[in-house]
Amino acid sequence: MRHSKTILIFLLILLLPDLSGQESGPETVREQFEQFDQLFGLDQNLINGIRYRIEFPDTKGHPFLDEENFMPGSVQIGDSLYKNVHLAYNIYNQEVVLKYKNTFGGSEYIILHNEFIDGFSLGSRKFQKLDSLIKGQPFFQVIDAGRLKCYYSWTKGINESVYPYSFWEPNRKLYLFKDDLIHPFKSKAAFTRLFVQDYRKSIKKHMKKPGFRLKYISDSEMMELLQYCIQLSEQ
Repeated sequence: MRHSKTILIFLLILLLPDLSGQESGPETVREQFEQFDQLFGLDQNLINGIRYRIEFPDTKGHPFLDEENFMPGSVQIGDSLYKNVHLAYNIYNQEVVLKYKNTFGGSEYIILHNEFIDGFSLGSRKFQKLDSLIKGQPFFQVIDAGRLKCYYSWTKGINESVYPYSFWEPNRKLYLFKDDLIHPFKSKAAFTRLFVQDYRKSIKKHMKKPGFRLKYISDSEMMELLQYCIQLSEQ
């Protein structure tokens, strides 16, 4: 395999007349390796985007959801599902950033093109493209209970009132997918009103259990709530 790669690199240099006439140096060699990757190595359907650079180096915090570290996940691009990739979701710019290894074994970071992504996952969280729901926000986290789904829109802003600037905490808006329609809701009462009168009393009672706070509801708690509402309709 190593001999084959050496031969391919040699062939690459012969195929790149624009580089062969240049002086040899670290940058030239790196460019040759990068073009080698493009021709013979990494999947260009996945490794296709804009190089990521820190946009606000002096700002406290980070623009990502939850944490700055890249997490194992997957991304759906067209008909291809790429598993075991490392991603981060920039909720300030609504971008998905991919971390991958280059030919030298170093880390590279690129912003994937939103228009090519149908969905992605970060750990146990799943995200779906719904770019027609909110202008400028293509991706929504989805809690899928079957007949009912809850969508979360995640955003983040910057506090510019004091220097150095700092990112706000993530902001989440909630939407219920029910009867082929998507309904926004902000409170327990608003959520309850999305169901027929016969179920509202039971749902309201269910959400009064100790420790239940809609603002801080976890993914598992939301899944349990959706499943409870489905069970009510099946009784």
